[in-house]
Amino acid sequence: MTGLVLRVLSLARERTLSAALDIQEEFMALQPAGARNHPAWTLGHLLYVESEGARTIGLSPPQLPAAWNEKFAPGSTPTQDRKEYPSKAELLDRLGGLRA
Repeated sequence: MTGLVLRVLSLARERTLSAALDIQEEFMALQPAGARNHPAWTLGHLLYVESEGARTIGLSPPQLPAAWNEKFAPGSTPTQDRKEYPSKAELLDRLGGLRA
């Protein structure tokens, strides 16, 4: 069962990252009509959750900036202010390094 859950999570991650590659930087904080979360928040949240999950099972993922807890933790509220979020390149780079 654990293997299936990990595979589903991995597939969701791969598809999210693949979709993000086509989004231009200036659109990363746009909240689509009817959606609460924008791409910058979604990538940051994925990074936050994976990092905390790794820590929970005893791994030592790279430390995220302290301010990211407030921005990306469950229950956080995305804003459309692009300056409030890391660049797309930084988010993708950190996500790539998380499983390295």
